[in-house]
Amino acid sequence: MDRPVASRFRAVAVLIPLLLGQAALAADKGSVAATIAQAEQKQQQARTMEYAWSVTNDYIAEARSLLEAGDVDAADAAAQRALKSVNASLEQAATEAEAWQARVPAN
Repeated sequence: MDRPVASRFRAVAVLIPLLLGQAALAADKGSVAATIAQAEQKQQQARTMEYAWSVTNDYIAEARSLLEAGDVDAADAAAQRALKSVNASLEQAATEAEAWQARVPAN
């Protein structure tokens, strides 16, 4: 092989795994839908505990809307925000389940 052909071959050999790796990182509709469903299920749990944050509903609605519009990456970001939000609300519920006792005077 002459030098220019060999260097082009090396460049292509390096780029192919990088490009394939990016494709693997991109969100797919199924995984985003699963994340939305998980956030919805946890939001219902937070509602039952009376610690649901209203902003989580907005994130879920945004994720669902973006997914329906075909913007999978933006939908994934919104679904992840919803999941983080609902997880924080559940953490707050767990913390408050014990913390309230420190705010009540002892007899």
